[in-house]
Amino acid sequence: MTPMMLTNEEDAPAYINQAFQSQIGYVITDLPDKNTWLEKAYPDPGYREKIMKDWEDASIEAQKNRDAPIHVISNICCGDGVHRWFDVHQHTIGARRVTTFLNIDVLMRHAGDLASVAQLKEKLAGIITRNTTGPADRISEISQAFHS
Repeated sequence: MTPMMLTNEEDAPAYINQAFQSQIGYVITDLPDKNTWLEKAYPDPGYREKIMKDWEDASIEAQKNRDAPIHVISNICCGDGVHRWFDVHQHTIGARRVTTFLNIDVLMRHAGDLASVAQLKEKLAGIITRNTTGPADRISEISQAFHS
C-alpha cells in the first residue's frame, strides 16, 4: 500500500493513511501544520530549503502543464530517525492536496552502490594503465637502443 497524506484548505495535514504511519512513521497528531511536517521530514535547514525550492520549481512546471502532478524525489527523515528516499507526487483537488509517497530507498541505495563501483573501476583502470604503460615504454626504448 502506498503512503498518502491529504491536506486541508490551510495546507496542513488533515489525514494520513495506515501505510504513511507504518512506512514514514508519523501519526496525524505529530503533524499539526505544514511547517511541523517540513521540520520533521527535513530536519536539516539547508536540505529543507532545497526541497522547498524543488517543490516550487515543480509546482511552476505543473502549472505550465495544467493539472499535472507535482513530482519531487526527496530524502525524508522518518519517525524512527532513519532517512529514506521517496518519490513524492502531489495532486491538487480544489483547495486540498493529495500527496503520495513511493518508497524508493532500496533503489536509490543500489544506485549509489553502482556509482561507487563505477568510480572504483575507473580508478583501477587508471592504475593499471599507468603501471602497464610505463614498462611497455621502457621495453620499447631498450629495444630501439639495441637496433640503433
